[in-house]
Amino acid sequence: MLIELSLVVLLALLNGFFALSEMALMVARKSRLKHLAPMFEAAIERGELPADVDREELFALAAGPIYFRTYISAQPYDEDWIMTIVDRVCSNYGLPK
Repeated sequence: MLIELSLVVLLALLNGFFALSEMALMVARKSRLKHLAPMFEAAIERGELPADVDREELFALAAGPIYFRTYISAQPYDEDWIMTIVDRVCSNYGLPK
């Protein structure tokens, strides 16, 4: 009985920890998008982005490959590779290069 109760308490504590971790990630994501807002607004004003652009999606498409290459596959990248990502993001949104 004591083992089962201890297990339930441990699982409850772990659940709380992971819930707090998820909340921290959500706050960080919102903060990051808030800091990027002036960049998106300026691009919209210049006509480089449509006003209804999905900012979160655009950021994920641009930053995702860089994050993956840096932290997951641990491969180096160079300017040519970055320009390939920029070209793909621009073509996806119909933007001039």
